[in-house]
Amino acid sequence: MIIFLLENDGNATVREITNYIVEKNKKDGHKFRKSVYVSLKQTHIPMLEREGFLRMERDRVIIENSKLFSDFVSLLQAFKPLFFEK
Repeated sequence: MIIFLLENDGNATVREITNYIVEKNKKDGHKFRKSVYVSLKQTHIPMLEREGFLRMERDRVIIENSKLFSDFVSLLQAFKPLFFEK
């Protein structure tokens, strides 16, 4: 989810993130899509929001530009070949 947000100017709808995750997992079907969406809304997004990585505005997820997030991005970039596909 964080990588998708970074690749999309730091914000996206929950539905766009869901579609990305479904596509990356090469699974489809209503059950899997619904499971991803519910997990994002009830678990992952609230946890990352509490930690200051992002915030929700209506149905949009927006990255918070905090020191913690900058440090995390630096770490991700160090492992770029593992996480970022181009």
